[in-house]
Amino acid sequence: REPGSSTTPPQPTILTKLTGETLVDYLRPRLFAPLGIENPTWDTDPQGRSLGGSGLHITTEDIARFGQMYLQKGEWNGQRILTEAWIDEATTAHSDNSNTQTNPDWTAGYGYQFWRCRFGGAYRGDGAFGQFCIVFPEHDAVLAMTSGVQNLQLVLDRVWEHLLPAFGDTTLPEDPAAQKALTSRLSSLTLPVAEGASASGIAAAVSGTTYEIEPNEFSIERVRFSFDEDSTTVTFTNGLGEQPVSAGYGVWREGTSESRVLGREYPWSSGLGKERMAACGIWIADDTFELRICYTESEVCPILRFHFSAKQIAIEVEPNVSWEEPTRTILTGRGES
Repeated sequence: REPGSSTTPPQPTILTKLTGETLVDYLRPRLFAPLGIENPTWDTDPQGRSLGGSGLHITTEDIARFGQMYLQKGEWNGQRILTEAWIDEATTAHSDNSNTQTNPDWTAGYGYQFWRCRFGGAYRGDGAFGQFCIVFPEHDAVLAMTSGVQNLQLVLDRVWEHLLPAFGDTTLPEDPAAQKALTSRLSSLTLPVAEGASASGIAAAVSGTTYEIEPNEFSIERVRFSFDEDSTTVTFTNGLGEQPVSAGYGVWREGTSESRVLGREYPWSSGLGKERMAACGIWIADDTFELRICYTESEVCPILRFHFSAKQIAIEVEPNVSWEEPTRTILTGRGES
């Protein structure tokens, strides 16, 4: 056939046709269950087919289990999950990518869905915006990370700068003081909230108002506000219906959402179903309310600033990650009581 005259079906589609099972169902007894990975989900295309190359939702601990199985050459608790030959084949550099990018950890060779790292004989699987499974065979170690960052190379630079030199051949002695300090540090970590006021002179005037938003890339059609004494609810309407977001003033309030308020950016469905989220809001000026949303099982944590002026509204959208360099976008609309 002429190039471009046909396409090859993705492997999950072939697998489902041959077995009658989805990718998750097929892998559950063969991979997920033996590793103790519970409730894995996979994003699907409009025909309900698993994406395969991306879109798997599992926990950070699950990623570590997967990496540990690779470190152990395909074994887990005495059970053979993958052959040692496959582990070696998949993690060997088969593609020369030395001249394809400027980031050094993306130029050290590529195997079967695994990147070779530039230091320590390590290799890794990685996902968009900072999801990492790094295996260090020379140091008998695995590092799993989930995050929402734009600069993945910067994260790896910190690994090579701080973690890699700390590996040694002997077991470290117990250090209760250091363990206590680490525990205290971990227990205090939190995403920052904006500073400002919990009340504004215009809150009562805009509360209950619905704003019709001009056509935009995020598919936001309308926004409605309800300001209360200790929280606010911002209800977004997009092609999937109303998506209310309840935010505490200067504190995170947890909830769920049928879809992300900025609309579905991609032509596929999330395997998560209702997405867990947290939101906080604050008046950063008398006419400006800032809303921070964190989808706690994904990399997405946008900031939206609502600027009110008479019957007009301007919405400043600041994404934390993007396939291109994140840029602020201004949406405009007009209020109707």
